[in-house]
Amino acid sequence: MRTLELSLGLALLCLLCAEAEDPGAVGLDKNKIAGKWYIIAVASDSESYLRKKDELKMAMATIMVLGEGDLKVSFAIPTPEGCKKSEWIYKQTGVPGEYYCPERGNKTAQVVDTDGKTYAVIFASRLKDGKTLHMLRLYSRTQEGSPKITALFKKLAREKSFTDEMIKMLPRQGEHCPALCRAGLVNKGSQDVPAGTSSATALWSELAGESILVWHVLAFTLLKFITGLSILGAEWD
Repeated sequence: MRTLELSLGLALLCLLCAEAEDPGAVGLDKNKIAGKWYIIAVASDSESYLRKKDELKMAMATIMVLGEGDLKVSFAIPTPEGCKKSEWIYKQTGVPGEYYCPERGNKTAQVVDTDGKTYAVIFASRLKDGKTLHMLRLYSRTQEGSPKITALFKKLAREKSFTDEMIKMLPRQGEHCPALCRAGLVNKGSQDVPAGTSSATALWSELAGESILVWHVLAFTLLKFITGLSILGAEWD
C-alpha cells in the first residue's frame, strides 16, 4: 500500500461535467462546493474492506477554490494513531468542469444521485489484479444523514448488488479531526504506510483512491437526481 492519509474515496476524481440527457442543466457555482464534507456511509465488495470495515469511522474533506479555479482539498481521517491529514491540488484540464490530480491515476466513477447541496452518492469502479472492485459512498454536509438519505443510499446499494454485509454506516469521528483541520495541520501529499500501522489505518490507505467526487457536481441545484456523469481519477492502492 503506497498511500496513507487519504480517506475513503479521497483521491479527488476528475468530473466531466456534462449531463447526458440535458446539457443545458450544467449550471455550476464553484462557491457552493467550498467548505466541509463528510463521508458517512460506504458499500464495497473489496475483500480488505469486508475484513476490516468495522474498524472504520467517517472521514472528512475540506474544499477551497483557488483563484485560478483549481481546487485545494484537505482530508482528515480518524485512526487509532490519531487524525491523519493530507492535502491535494486538483487542476483544471481545459475541459469545462473537468479536473485532475497529477499524482493520481485515471480511473472511473459515476454520480448516481445528489440534491446539489447537502448530499451526493458516488459509485466507483477499478480493475485491480484482474478483478473489478466497486464502491458506493454517501457524502454529506453533516455527520448525521437524514433517515430519508440513508435509506436512499441503502436502496441504491442494493440496486448495485451490494449485500447488507457490504453496507456500512460509518460512526462519527468525534471533533478532534475537524479541530485539526481548522488549525491547518495538514501533511502534503501521501506517505507510505509504516510498519506496525494499525489495520484500520492500513485499510484507509488501501481504500484511499476509491474517490472523492469532484465537488463541481454539488453545485447542481436544479436536479435532485443526476446520472450518467463520467468521472476520471483516483486509484485504489
